[in-house]
Amino acid sequence: IEYKWSDFLTLRGGYFYDPSPIPDHTFDMLWPDADKKTYSVGAGFHIGRLTIDTVLQYIVAEYKREIGGESVNLNKSYPGVSGNPGRVSMSADGHLWGYGITLSYSF
Repeated sequence: IEYKWSDFLTLRGGYFYDPSPIPDHTFDMLWPDADKKTYSVGAGFHIGRLTIDTVLQYIVAEYKREIGGESVNLNKSYPGVSGNPGRVSMSADGHLWGYGITLSYSF
């Protein structure tokens, strides 16, 4: 969403849902992914021909993804004890803050 507050200030806000493309049976430690929600706020400041854009983002893996032996990739990585195939379990979750600033000049 973008709202032009004045000639000087533009406000922005957003939301994005990103479901994990990795199914449980191919989950591995190289890419431990989970469904994510992203929230963002930003502002643009217009000073003559110069524009300063800013953004603040918060990304959260909303729930802990538990893999309890379903992943073929994980199970192949650990052969187990005495030749018995291993059943590996793991979980992935997290939070991330991000920010950015862009300077633009129109000629």
